[in-house]
Amino acid sequence: MDVFAPDPLPPRASSVDACADALRRAILGGELSSGSRLPPERELATRFGVNRVTVRTALARLATEGLLSARQGSGHTVRDFQADAGPLLLPGLAEVARENGRLADVARDLLLVRRSLARGILERLAERPPGAKARVAIGAAIDAMERAAEEGAPPATFAAADVEILARLLAATGSPVLRLCLNPIVSVLAGLPELSQTLYADPRSNVAAYRLLLAWLEAPEVAGIEAFTAELARRDRATVRSLGAAHSPKLPRRASSETRPRPRKLP
Repeated sequence: MDVFAPDPLPPRASSVDACADALRRAILGGELSSGSRLPPERELATRFGVNRVTVRTALARLATEGLLSARQGSGHTVRDFQADAGPLLLPGLAEVARENGRLADVARDLLLVRRSLARGILERLAERPPGAKARVAIGAAIDAMERAAEEGAPPATFAAADVEILARLLAATGSPVLRLCLNPIVSVLAGLPELSQTLYADPRSNVAAYRLLLAWLEAPEVAGIEAFTAELARRDRATVRSLGAAHSPKLPRRASSETRPRPRKLP
């Protein structure tokens, strides 16, 4: 059993949420490895400073998320979340990555998945071009993003506008599968303020790209998909570089030759 000695939980609106969050971070961060057994409920309750009902409810929630398995008489065991869990863990995984200075690595993969799904959306729209009503709805969402750019709105506003444009593009595909696959990715990306600041540092360029996409939708051709996805890949690479430079862990400065301690000579 891994050594797991959590501190008492800080006051929060829900002790169950706090307990579940602490255990989730420990699992996602590797402090509790796959296959290890958790301490008994009574011990966890004492360490967290809560009652056993709170701990039991939090453990049940994590079992539902695919992080824990429970067996009568054996307590709770940590599962291999990468094999057993789903996209509901992405926000917690991003939070752990932020704490460990590895947010850029997670952002790179999230953007890769978003880009792959965006390609699928474009392919579906090329197969079944949207009608005039759908294009008007998409154009109205792009207009809202442009107004936000003119007003100097904060990055969160552009993130919300981007989500609305994607929602209308997805509605035009008529595919619930694409929508259900993209929803968790968009949700976790929108919940990363550092990423929003980087993605929408030049919002007018985002608007211009969507204007080109809207023009393409009038007579969509498969050949145009490559150009759009290539440009999206270029933007994503620039975003990850900027994010990594801004949020990479700061390494300690190396001592200069004047301040570095000199090695002792052997007698």
